[in-house]
Amino acid sequence: MAAYRLAGEALELVTAYENDLWEIGQLPDHKVLWGARWFLVHVGEPPAFADLPVDEQLAVNHAVHRFVAWLIATRRLRRAQTTWWRGGPGWASYCHDTGRCSTRCS
Repeated sequence: MAAYRLAGEALELVTAYENDLWEIGQLPDHKVLWGARWFLVHVGEPPAFADLPVDEQLAVNHAVHRFVAWLIATRRLRRAQTTWWRGGPGWASYCHDTGRCSTRCS
């Protein structure tokens, strides 16, 4: 896996993601954090993801989808007008494990 060097706000976002995963008892290993780093290098700011065509949103790695679900759950990203996230792996479990549901996600 490629190493992505981040600085500033991007690095702070990955750190917040990692801390939240530790908080709910998950092990945020390099494979999990890779998804966040990839997203920030290739997509950029979280709102840019919603501007991607649905096919591109769906084509990203599972670790990236997991990071996107976290961004939505923590209100750092408004969910796109698509439904790919509903019932997707990681979303509901993260949402319920952390108690951060802002809407009914089932």
